[in-house]
Amino acid sequence: DLACGAGSALRAADRAGLTDLTGLDISDGAIKALATALPNATGITGSAAATGLDDGDFNYVVSQFGFEYAGAVDAAKEAGRLLAPGGAFVAVAHKKGGAIARECQAKLAEANALKDTGFIGAAETVFRAAFEAEANRGPVTMAAYETAAKGLLAPRNALSTLAASQRGLASHLLSGAGQLFERRKAYALDDILSWLSGMTHEIDAYAGRMRAMTEAALDEAALSAVAAAFEAAGCAAEPGESLNLGGSPAAWIIQARKG
Repeated sequence: DLACGAGSALRAADRAGLTDLTGLDISDGAIKALATALPNATGITGSAAATGLDDGDFNYVVSQFGFEYAGAVDAAKEAGRLLAPGGAFVAVAHKKGGAIARECQAKLAEANALKDTGFIGAAETVFRAAFEAEANRGPVTMAAYETAAKGLLAPRNALSTLAASQRGLASHLLSGAGQLFERRKAYALDDILSWLSGMTHEIDAYAGRMRAMTEAALDEAALSAVAAAFEAAGCAAEPGESLNLGGSPAAWIIQARKG
């Protein structure tokens, strides 16, 4: 299984009675999760486009929303190389313009809108000013806190609007920051700033995943290039079939067989 993740496809293969199962993923975390979920499978950390495995070593090569992230054409060449004579490749891949791709684009836009509020940076300024004012009360520190609090108003309103419409990370950030402010005397400033920094990384990682899904999606031209890559590797490629989810086109079913 190329780009196996935690091994859902391999677990299905195991339940179907297949043996000698191998999962490959670029993420060490995914391979560790596979080892927990399916201890009898071989887990390998690596790229679907350059596995380092032997020619013709597999009767089946599969991928479930995965191989296209490594570059679908290069991964198809690699899959063709790995297949034994008579072996088959089957994959479900993201379809450009499909329902899943559109959803990922919408979620990416939401993540970008969340970052564009500037809430986290403004909140950091408020927390620093509040701690300073409470530690060293005086007109200067209080004025700095009031300025910081005013600077947070617009970002907070923008975040509140997002939280009302999309919930998720926006809602979590808004409620979490509010609770930290109300209970700030129970925390060190560094702990609060660390939480805010962690939210920045979480939002960036989420946006990165949505962007990667969007960019990995295949259009018909890319599908033709994948078929040509399989043909060059000695495989007969079937025309890509559109897979509908919830009544809308969402993915490609890609199949090839080694001669």
